[in-house]
Amino acid sequence: MSENGTSEQRRIKVEGLLFNAPAPYKTGHVLTENEANTLNQTFAENLRNNFAKKVKSAKEAAQKNGGEFPGDGEAAPDDLQQEFSSYANDYEFGTRAASGAGEAGLPRDPVEREAHVMARDLIRQHAKSKGYGKLDAEQIAGLVPGILAKRPEIREEAQRRISAKTSITLDELELPAQGAEATAQ
Repeated sequence: MSENGTSEQRRIKVEGLLFNAPAPYKTGHVLTENEANTLNQTFAENLRNNFAKKVKSAKEAAQKNGGEFPGDGEAAPDDLQQEFSSYANDYEFGTRAASGAGEAGLPRDPVEREAHVMARDLIRQHAKSKGYGKLDAEQIAGLVPGILAKRPEIREEAQRRISAKTSITLDELELPAQGAEATAQ
């Protein structure tokens, strides 16, 4: 909640209809016990889902090479546990690891997504103007956090753009009523 007791609003679409939804959580929000439990549960589920392929590959490699692999309910091997711990320490909600293709690596949060797109465009433009040629998606994705840290105005502009997009209503667009085209013919 803001200082005046109202929460921020976010426009969401439900079955094609736009609704004003509260967005009560902001950086620095103090969580209730239930909120903390829910976030921790979601965090654990995301880690499990995102790391499952790595475990499956390690298990298949062990079986293929005739090695042993722990059974169901047993502790993970030390090397896999270390890799998992590293992944968990670096994990951020709403982001994806860059895989070098299209929108991979873009956050789900609309403002962060817009900021990343803007930063990527700036990086491409700068590389081109300096004669670096075409950078691959992985190189660009690696440079984005540094640009966003050095240039906070990128996030501010992204916030402005997303706010402008989400504040437009269908009434403002002055679209013809449905069926008006059919009667005009």
